[in-house]
Amino acid sequence: MDDDPLESGDAIRLLEETHCFPCEVMVKVIGHTQGGFVERALEAIRDFLSLADVPEYRSRVTPNGKYTSITLEPRFDSAGDVLRLYRRMQAVEGVIMVM
Repeated sequence: MDDDPLESGDAIRLLEETHCFPCEVMVKVIGHTQGGFVERALEAIRDFLSLADVPEYRSRVTPNGKYTSITLEPRFDSAGDVLRLYRRMQAVEGVIMVM
């Protein structure tokens, strides 16, 4: 049995129940501030979405400066595309969580 939530039909069903694809979906990536996390994460998102430029985003650093969150709302054609981006982001150095 595969326990990977990104492989679960439940994840796709939930996304499809809460979104009408194609549509924009909020994506939040949290990682270690140091070492170029923001640049690596944004480049991975830009590359995955085949965009010429980095998409519009917001970022916030924790009060102690240890972690940074990046929030953006790219357009996706399907729930599967959202889950593929999540998987891609988990492979980026410094990423702690993708939601």
